[in-house]
Amino acid sequence: MLIPRLLGSGPKKDNEVWWFRSINQLATFPLLWLVLQLSRHISSTRAKRRRGPGKQLQNRVVHTTINVLLFPPLFFFYGLYYTDVLSVLSVLLAYSFHLQGKDSSVAVSALASLLFRQTNVFWTGVYLTGLQLQHILPHGKVGVEYPLNPTIWDVLKGSWTHACVFDPLINEAWFEVAFLGFVVWNGGVVLGDKSNHIATVHFAQMLYIWPYIGFFSFPLIYPYLINAAIPQHLLPLFLQVAPVDKRLPRLIIAIPVTALMLVVVYTNTIVHPFTLADNRHYMFYVFKLLRKHPSIKYLAVPIYFACAWAALITIAAPTQTHTQVNADGEHRAVKESRRSVGANSKDGGQRASWLIIWLATTTLTLSTAPLVEPRYCILPWLMWRMHVPAFGPGASRRLWLETLWFLLINAATCYMFLYRGFQWAQEPGNVQRFMW
Repeated sequence: MLIPRLLGSGPKKDNEVWWFRSINQLATFPLLWLVLQLSRHISSTRAKRRRGPGKQLQNRVVHTTINVLLFPPLFFFYGLYYTDVLSVLSVLLAYSFHLQGKDSSVAVSALASLLFRQTNVFWTGVYLTGLQLQHILPHGKVGVEYPLNPTIWDVLKGSWTHACVFDPLINEAWFEVAFLGFVVWNGGVVLGDKSNHIATVHFAQMLYIWPYIGFFSFPLIYPYLINAAIPQHLLPLFLQVAPVDKRLPRLIIAIPVTALMLVVVYTNTIVHPFTLADNRHYMFYVFKLLRKHPSIKYLAVPIYFACAWAALITIAAPTQTHTQVNADGEHRAVKESRRSVGANSKDGGQRASWLIIWLATTTLTLSTAPLVEPRYCILPWLMWRMHVPAFGPGASRRLWLETLWFLLINAATCYMFLYRGFQWAQEPGNVQRFMW
């Protein structure tokens, strides 16, 4: 009520609703600028050892920014008075100030973000602190070689033995990191309605995040899924992604991860009363399907596994020439099957430290919430998406497919919201509308 009155409009309900909804619409402009600046920073950091970012890379960064703003669970709330847009804006603002070294501004933005969603403390605290440590801790040691396909044990052992951070590029072995993500937990932080948002241990949330990414980012991950399922010689050239067959999870990783997923489904599937009580939300129908037969929730585990693998491979670095750090700190190619910590891929895949930070923050954010909400996954998806390399197999084509996919989803959800309203028997005359 305060905003419309300050701006001179009357206390009429229609005016108040319009002004409140316009807040998120106005917030899209600084959100656009922040996503663009952060995406440019991430891409330029990955491309610093390339000849130069180039116009093509800059164009793809702009295209990525547009796609991020079209992300359906975010796009839907531009026209409604929900806290999600401002929540994302405040966290990205803190992220931007963090990169600029403005600690006081980071603190103010972080505190403001808690007004919109209390779990933002993990993104402004754990995530940004992790990124800071990633930069200030020493990386690598001259003359030291590390395994080509390091496991989480190799990383821990190498870092401890040589008193420096072993930070390799992500590869297929890093499914083990996702495995550890299930057991990262901390107490919840709830400042609002504690009776309906009691902190709990809900590890199944770390299963749901993967099909969430798989569904919305299908245009980005589909080449890897297709290449994993169909021999490359049977695929047209534009669908071939080499060498996916060498990047599939090893059985020694796949078996325990799948077993853990089954255990989590059996022991930790929590269905919040709100999920089954409100048929306006799409999650009602997802859980209705999962509960049709006791076996369905277990049959979904291969989907969780496949989406997790594809999401990690999408941000991973491809197989490349191995490198070693010389006395001048430069990187030179070597023929041995070992790689230095300083290696960087041609298209700039993500490093292990970032994956650990992202997984830890995502786990803390989601596994303390009993309610499964698409809106809770907006920030985990957004951070993942901004770190997807701008270069890669069919990158330009996949960007356009992502744009079309988001437009299609947004058109469908807006149509359902506007034209497929219904009434509850207990509330005659009140139109209920479908939404995320």
